[in-house]
Amino acid sequence: MEYPKYATEKEKKLHILSLPVDSGACGWMRVRGPFKKITQLKLAEAEIMPETNIEEQDFKKIISRADIIIVRPGAHRLMKTIKEMFPYKKFVLDFDDDVFNVQPSSAHYQTYGTEDVIVEVNGEEIPLWLSGVSDGFNKFDNAKRIIDLRWMIEKADYITAVTDRLAGYLSERFDRDVNVIPNAIDFDLYPEVEVKAKDKKEGEFRIGWCGGASHSADLQMIKEEMLKFLKNTPNATLHLIGQPFDNFDSAKGQVFKHGWLPFQANPLRMKLLDLDVLIAPLEDTVFNIRKDPLKFWDAGGLGLPLVASNIPPFSDVIKDGETGFLFDEPKQMNKTLVKLVKDRKLGKKIGNNAREFVFNTHNIEKLAPKLVEFYGELSRRKIDRAR
Repeated sequence: MEYPKYATEKEKKLHILSLPVDSGACGWMRVRGPFKKITQLKLAEAEIMPETNIEEQDFKKIISRADIIIVRPGAHRLMKTIKEMFPYKKFVLDFDDDVFNVQPSSAHYQTYGTEDVIVEVNGEEIPLWLSGVSDGFNKFDNAKRIIDLRWMIEKADYITAVTDRLAGYLSERFDRDVNVIPNAIDFDLYPEVEVKAKDKKEGEFRIGWCGGASHSADLQMIKEEMLKFLKNTPNATLHLIGQPFDNFDSAKGQVFKHGWLPFQANPLRMKLLDLDVLIAPLEDTVFNIRKDPLKFWDAGGLGLPLVASNIPPFSDVIKDGETGFLFDEPKQMNKTLVKLVKDRKLGKKIGNNAREFVFNTHNIEKLAPKLVEFYGELSRRKIDRAR
């Protein structure tokens, strides 16, 4: 991303407003974290609109003081309302996922899928997504959601995306300039301290995985080999953080599930688990290769080695054997895990390398000032109001 030059002291009084944003990893790394740091460093006024109902007078005050407004997919109605009330406010539409190519294997298909999906299992056709039948899935509502998102793309003054691949796709498909805004990692959430979990047994090797419901297919991909590894490595344990998948329940006594915590608390909880390695299997799909390697940023922040699928986005940032490990097949993942079980110092070395890399490239301390410069420059640009 090409950032503009530093703003003057007067220009630093920029007021950036984000419409309501989620409290998950993407919402935190793209908005909540950067806005908090911008405020702490007194670089600009950065505000997130409350999610609860507010009085019209207060609503107008919030919008009127904004120099630029950040909006994400799903906020079509609110964006339209604001544009009708304040037609000259500038909007930046930000994407952290390719919502136009969500796979049926992902839970996100419930929100963005526009076709029924029937799969064949043992010669029998089973509805995976059937509009009006599958819980919460309505392909007609989703088609309307896509139409609304196209309107947002058309009416937004600027568009940003989390990766080069996603930006390139959006730019080509919608004939718009798209800037890349990288995710920002707040190292205050990842304390560099040694932790010894009281419940960790002598010689135990702890494997961690963190993710939500959309990653079911990713875990299924490694199920057979992971179960083999656990059977052959009795001192190994697998810790599933987030969605309570049952893929590995047969490995009794070696698999532990840990529910979600608010994002800002999750890194510390992962640290307290005293993990030795993190894994990140990922299906090779169009949707996935345009994603951001969030699990690598997590691993780097924690100073842990990540064993990940050898596809983008991981292959874009991981130097195999230096800042992490890549695998083409689940059997290769197992070989890497065996190596790390035998050589604990190697895991610590790779984890430290990963932390240094992430600290130098995605540190929120460095990215927050550049983000203010970028938004400040956008707020001063003359734009085409023909849209």
